[in-house]
Amino acid sequence: MRTSGTITLAGAVAALAVTALAPGAAASATAPGPTPYAAPPGAVAVGRDGVFGAVGPGGSPGIPAAAVLPERPNLVYIVTDDQTYQSLDEAMPYLTSDPHGSWVRFDDAVVNVANCCPSRSSVFTGQLAHHTGVVDNAQCARDLDDTNLLAPWLHASGYTTGLFGKYLNSYPWDRGAAYVPPGWDRWFAENPTASNVLTKQIVVNDQGTSTTYPADNRHHSTDLFSQKASQWVSTAPEPFFLYTATLVPHRPFDRPSRYVGAYDGATVPHPPSFNEADVSDKPAWVQALPLLTSRQEQRMDSDQRKSWESVRAADDLVRSVVETLSARGVLDRSVVVVTSDHALSFGEHRWKEVKQCAYGPCVHVPLMVRYPGTTSRRDPHVVTNVDLGTTLATIGRTTPGRPQDGRSLVPLLTDPAAAWTDEALIQKPRGSGAGGGGDGGGGNGLGATSSGFPVTPYYALRTDRWTYVEYTSGERELYDRRTDPDELVNVYGRQGTAAVTKTLRARLHVLEQ
Repeated sequence: MRTSGTITLAGAVAALAVTALAPGAAASATAPGPTPYAAPPGAVAVGRDGVFGAVGPGGSPGIPAAAVLPERPNLVYIVTDDQTYQSLDEAMPYLTSDPHGSWVRFDDAVVNVANCCPSRSSVFTGQLAHHTGVVDNAQCARDLDDTNLLAPWLHASGYTTGLFGKYLNSYPWDRGAAYVPPGWDRWFAENPTASNVLTKQIVVNDQGTSTTYPADNRHHSTDLFSQKASQWVSTAPEPFFLYTATLVPHRPFDRPSRYVGAYDGATVPHPPSFNEADVSDKPAWVQALPLLTSRQEQRMDSDQRKSWESVRAADDLVRSVVETLSARGVLDRSVVVVTSDHALSFGEHRWKEVKQCAYGPCVHVPLMVRYPGTTSRRDPHVVTNVDLGTTLATIGRTTPGRPQDGRSLVPLLTDPAAAWTDEALIQKPRGSGAGGGGDGGGGNGLGATSSGFPVTPYYALRTDRWTYVEYTSGERELYDRRTDPDELVNVYGRQGTAAVTKTLRARLHVLEQ
């Protein structure tokens, strides 16, 4: 099993200068394209050998921050798309250097639903998917009331709000290309129904005006969002709420030219669950998955390297925003959250670059929070994306317009010894579509799609030790991750597990209500 590196303390990096962007048309194959979006200062085209040296054992000594948060601090939320937990160490050297101190790295952060729109909806609401009503990507417009979300709550409490990048799947739905959801002062959102990967262009709703930008290796969407977001936070009235959502590292693993080839030749670790030989104790949907061919293994390794290169662009975005906050002098008046909407399996349990499963490769995500006044450290507690919406509402001293399923992370951010119940509900709810509802689940070139090998709906409970899964088919799984971190041996029904199964089942049935 691969172990993650320790957060090191690299100190401050140079403050950045923010560069303006001008929109342009998509670059053609014959004519020179527009000037590339400027790479954020500090971005370097090197592979992991040039960034990650030997990492010593032990935890970070931490840097106590001198600042005390104001009553309503600025809130910054940066989210990637399909990013694995392991890529945090492989491809985010700036973030894992503990820039400016006061970062808490949550090592057991998971998502309620390993699918884009349900996950993002849970952050915007502080609710579990079966309470938001968003159980797959196809239902965002139909089932989510966007007048009653985190941004409108914060806006009503006096926050200046801005969104840059991806909003919710299939936005703007049937509401017209100029639609700007309520509660947002600054709106710069990708229009996925108009953007076209074949013609290399991205269409953005910029304050209600549809604007087309080139989108290729020289004009990367993450750099575009990075510059626009950094420009905004350099002058936005305080307190402000910045929500920035990149499109990386989602397939097709687009990355800026400065990182193309940065991981060529890098070894891709294969955990024991990779191309799992014996799945006889797994549910029927896993048993139906064929073993990976040698060609598929090579393709996934190549794609994972591209994914790391793609994540480097997200790390540059984090750098740009954090250093802008620092240059403005408001970093210690700001809480910064960096995470992913869910993870992605790269061959674990034979699952080929898809998500939705209850296993760690699908649900275990990176999560780092900068909370001024705390000590840099790693936190082992089980926390979820549902907690993040509740946490931001709590820190922003706003009253949510919905009952909250999430728990505020403030106790863990301020006190490593705080009492905390390590549990998380993970689900693929009844009624959710097999194929993910327009998330691009098909066409990965590996002969596997989420619709071709549908995950049976399930409800699962993850604790600091156990993962217990109940499928609607009646199948059950139980894994002791303390002795089996890769979830290879299903011990459900085995001698000595009856008592713990009874306890987990009872708690699961409470949470799924």
